Amino acid sequence: MGKKKPGRSPRAKVEFEYVTSAVSLLDNDGIVVHIVNDSPVTGTARAVIYQNTGAGAVRATDSGIVSLTPTWNWGIGYTVSSSGEYWLRVQTSSQFLIPKASFERFGNSVWIPVVTYRPGDFAVFKVKPTRKRIW
Repeated sequence: MGKKKPGRSPRAKVEFEYVTSAVSLLDNDGIVVHIVNDSPVTGTARAVIYQNTGAGAVRATDSGIVSLTPTWNWGIGYTVSSSGEYWLRVQTSSQFLIPKASFERFGNSVWIPVVTYRPGDFAVFKVKPTRKRIW
């Protein structure tokens, strides 16, 4: 008991979840997530993009746990391989890790935002001690 199991990484402490609604996207559209650390200490974050199916949502991609040093910015980009409904969950260790997300379409040689979530646009949940929605 208390020993680390082989092949398992330590779980990051998740305090907050930021969730978008579903957005309709076409083949080769993109999803871009940025997170800035507005804190004097290092924090952790994770971005998970889901695709809705007739049987529920499936994970389209998962960034895994990333470490953000103070005042640093991190991001992930994902290109949609099949048309459908997509949504995003960002998990953070602190309220000072601030996410932004953009669902984009490529046209005329530029990426054009279809839907953008700025800080404050997400549904926000405090995870501990139980999952509770906050604004």
